[in-house]
Amino acid sequence: MGIAQAFSLNNFPFTNSQIRGVIKRRWDVDVSPPWVTRWVKRNRRNLSLRACKALADKRAGPEVL
Repeated sequence: MGIAQAFSLNNFPFTNSQIRGVIKRRWDVDVSPPWVTRWVKRNRRNLSLRACKALADKRAGPEVL
């Protein structure tokens, strides 16, 4: 199990396809939409949802995971 922190700049929850994209880019593994749904349900207590405050433009970098 690894740790990844991902967020939406507009504080919207990630969709299954966005989660699949993060997994593909980070670990180079293709997963199916049902796999994501099952994984989220199994690991719900280890996942957290938090609203985040945007950084000032001068501090926000273009780096994306």
